[in-house]
Amino acid sequence: MSHTPSSEKDSVVAEVLPTETKQAGDDEGEVFKASLGGEDVAEFRTTIALMFKVQFSLGILGIPAVMAPVGAVPGALLIIGWGAWNTWAAFIEGAFRNRHPGMHGIQDMMYLVAGPIGREIVGALFFVGFVLVTGSGYIAGATALNGWIGAVSLYVAVFILVVAVGVNSRPAIAPPGDYELGFYAVGQNVDFLTGLAASTVIFISSSGHSANISIIAEMRNPKEYKKPIAATMSLLNVSYLVFSLVIYRYCGQWIASPSLGSAGDIIKKVTYGIGLPGIAFSTTINQHLACKYLFVRVLRDSEHLQRKTFRHWATWFSITIGVGVVAFIIAQSIPFFSLLLSFVSAISFTPLAIIVPAILWLWDFGREYSRGPIHKKLFAAMHVLIILIGAFQVVGGAYAAIQSIRNAYDAGTVANPFSCADNSNSS
Repeated sequence: MSHTPSSEKDSVVAEVLPTETKQAGDDEGEVFKASLGGEDVAEFRTTIALMFKVQFSLGILGIPAVMAPVGAVPGALLIIGWGAWNTWAAFIEGAFRNRHPGMHGIQDMMYLVAGPIGREIVGALFFVGFVLVTGSGYIAGATALNGWIGAVSLYVAVFILVVAVGVNSRPAIAPPGDYELGFYAVGQNVDFLTGLAASTVIFISSSGHSANISIIAEMRNPKEYKKPIAATMSLLNVSYLVFSLVIYRYCGQWIASPSLGSAGDIIKKVTYGIGLPGIAFSTTINQHLACKYLFVRVLRDSEHLQRKTFRHWATWFSITIGVGVVAFIIAQSIPFFSLLLSFVSAISFTPLAIIVPAILWLWDFGREYSRGPIHKKLFAAMHVLIILIGAFQVVGGAYAAIQSIRNAYDAGTVANPFSCADNSNSS
């Protein structure tokens, strides 16, 4: 499956993540030309903010609620395990993009590997995934803001929530009188569907790294992708682990989904008020990613892609409005949160974040490693195993999500489409 032979390096990581640096201003093979200006993400810090915000908001709002069914230890292991793989996958994608110039998105990578069919399938998964995530962001509520305000505001809101649940004498949404906290090291009587649904929600929390490719493509120096990825994924996974365990420890089974409603009505209003810019920016950037995929697809290799012509703006605004309307309709016709995340994870982000990165690694290194010493053979075999795990997660996760949705409708716990009822699950 290998296509491009790699030079011999001192370590496995060095082979997979080459260190050569492309000089700023080198336009060779790039979709966006630095010489034309106007499209670069100028700063290292801005790149981290964008990468972090793509993933943090929906993950931290959904993970705490699924800790209760599986328990603290399995939940922590799922966060660590999926976080480790998604970090490695993000590095694979960044390295692949810079070994093969001209990659603006993960669909371009699959075009190299699998031709037009691969590009269309992966492009559709990317577009559908980020439209649905945009829709789930509309559930949490949004008007658009930009930059570090979005990245910091939601983080501060979640930190306030963590402090509040720690000082409260009892979970805010627990029933009056005596109650069972429901905090367990290992969940009690967890069935297959419940466990798999929890796994998919936790998985999606750090699986949005396919969006990094378009962010890297618009950096001034795309070769400097390693530092923002390392910083983003480290902060992301540590935050998920600490925040989710603390919330679960003090709230037990009485966790709202989204989690910002877990500390009572006053704290809910405070955290949603502070976190609104973050939720808004996250929704905006997810919509932007879906729109940018279509925009680049329509205007690629055209002067209108970067030059601010009438066709440029007409195309951009038409796509943006259309995607926004579709996302809003989806959000209001599927009025639930964790189950929506499970479904999105299964049908879109599982193949994008598990199967595709493993295929990309095998494309560049599979033949060499399969013929190398035993440790290289095992490393190649691991990526084949990851593809099989991804295929199982797609089928099993989709089934679990659909069954959970059916169960929720049968139990009457899902609001009507286009309802204006409180969906914070905190009362």
